[in-house]
Amino acid sequence: MDINPKKLLRKPALKDKITGDHLVEIPSPNRQWTVVTSHNWEMGNNWWVCLFTLFNAEGKIVNQFSPLAAVPDSAVWTANGRFFAIAGFSSEFFYFIYDVMKEQFALIRIANPYPLALSFHSPQTILIAVKGAELQQSNLGWDEPNKEVPLERYVAQPPLNFLLSELTFYPEGKISSVPKLLGGQPQHDLKIVRDGIWPFDGVGPQSTDQEFYGRQMEIFHLELFAEYGDATAKEWLKEINRMTKGKYSKWDQVAKYLGVRKV
Repeated sequence: MDINPKKLLRKPALKDKITGDHLVEIPSPNRQWTVVTSHNWEMGNNWWVCLFTLFNAEGKIVNQFSPLAAVPDSAVWTANGRFFAIAGFSSEFFYFIYDVMKEQFALIRIANPYPLALSFHSPQTILIAVKGAELQQSNLGWDEPNKEVPLERYVAQPPLNFLLSELTFYPEGKISSVPKLLGGQPQHDLKIVRDGIWPFDGVGPQSTDQEFYGRQMEIFHLELFAEYGDATAKEWLKEINRMTKGKYSKWDQVAKYLGVRKV
């Protein structure tokens, strides 16, 4: 489509932080509608939002959804082209589901959509799941042949399924009331869950100034060894807890508290 980016610019875009038009078209499968995301800007430390606009088949703007923002690269359509969903942002994050035929919307309150994948399992079911890449990144290094320290293990929570027929839909005239509407909904959080330690066959701490991956041993390393069951790590961690009454940074070097000591 021939789109004039200036016509898409609206609140709440932070004009001084926008780095470009960033026009991305997400057409419906039947080509009757197109969601266009545009004007990305950084709201926080490496998390971005954008504007989103609905066009019809003639290339005319149908809805700009003011004053909502959205998460880039998150829009999806049902196979029949009737509904689209996108990760939205107002005063908090949510999933925004829009019925193009009835011009109404539904909301699913979510804590953090960035690690998640949104899809329509069927024309009537929306599926929210942890991205495989997110889980893989969190478990990075677990299968290294020569691990120097025990590594934390993470698992994904089961996906969430929502039937569109069970969601509450509101007329589009209430879009400006999204923050208030979200307040009455439960918040879903699919963050990955800590699930113990991966198998470890390396050697435990031999000295307080020992290096792991090029860093002198920190309390963080000691905690991992202690959780895995290493007796020396348990004893040293117990001693540091006694000295500090549990008030320490896990990034502190162990030698800061125990001096240079060998097993």
